[in-house]
Amino acid sequence: MALRQLARNQADFWDLFRFSWDVQDGGLQKTLVRVTEHCAECFKASGASLFLRDGDADSCELVASCGSAGKGLKDVRIKVGDGIAGTAMEI
Repeated sequence: MALRQLARNQADFWDLFRFSWDVQDGGLQKTLVRVTEHCAECFKASGASLFLRDGDADSCELVASCGSAGKGLKDVRIKVGDGIAGTAMEI
């Protein structure tokens, strides 16, 4: 059972590489949302959000979200070191 689950988790991870950035199909933004949705599915989460840091900036910006994590969020920035997303950006 554990080996079967491990194989499934690896397959889910490698599925992320099948997403392509197609300008004709919504471009980068749509691709980021699709990747975020896939991550939420892999973790069986009700929602997910993706924050990116631009170079050495002291904050990260919400670039994609899905499910309950994305309801009502727009133009969100998190300072590096604040909360889960900000702490992850320090690593």
